[in-house]
Formats: sequence, structure tokens, C-alpha cells
Amino acid sequence: MGARVIAFTNFKGGVGKTANVVNIGAVLAKYHDRKVLIVDLDAQANASLWLMHPEHWRSHTRDLTRSTYQIFHDQIVGTSRFKFGNALVRGVPHKNYPLIANLDLLPSAVEMISIEDKIHQNRFAPFHTFLHRGTGI
Repeated sequence: MGARVIAFTNFKGGVGKTANVVNIGAVLAKYHDRKVLIVDLDAQANASLWLMHPEHWRSHTRDLTRSTYQIFHDQIVGTSRFKFGNALVRGVPHKNYPLIANLDLLPSAVEMISIEDKIHQNRFAPFHTFLHRGTGI
């Protein structure tokens, strides 16, 4: 069986996107022995904070190159600073929760909010391909 992509999107807040992503991802990883990668694209970084202790998240994303922010920033300004292996957090959650070895995370950063405007201002870039081009996944 090949890789499957499941996306949870909705412009309205408070509809359960983060709760569903984190819980369904954890169930698939732990009880169905699937390799799961959660890619947090939310400027609030809620999925990242559910799965990482806040101090670890701040330390990991401090320079932004190890967050999903960098994927989009690279595509907009033409740099190549994002490195998938450096950004990936393997085996989350951490700290107060038991480790789920098959559950990995590409964390977000609050700076994603600044990328949203830049994406919409650039009418010629195929922004829907940024994630694929930036990560190769």
C-alpha cells in the first residue's frame, strides 16, 4: 500500500481540525501500526503544541528553518534553507505523554501568519504546489 494524504482544512476556526488530526494520526500510528506524518500549517501551531512540550517547540522552531514556515518562505524568496530531516520531529508526543514511535511531526511557527499575505500577493506562483516542491513529499 502506498502513502496516503489526508488533509483537514476549513476556513472557520473551532471546528475540530487540530483535534481530529492529532487524534486520528495517533490512532493510526499506535493501533494500526502506520507511519504517520503530521504537517502543521497553522499559524497558531496548535497541532505542534499538542504534540511537543512548549519549550521544546520554541527551541526547535526558533530559527524558523526547522518549521513549515521555511518551506513557504523558500518558495517565495527563492532560497533553499528548509531541510526535511532537520525539521522533522520523530516520535511525538514528548514529555508528559507516552511516545508514539510511528507518529512524526513537521511543526509550524507563528510566523506562518506573515506568509499567508505573501502567498496571496504573488499571483503567478502556484502556491498550492509549495509544500510538495519544498519537501519532496
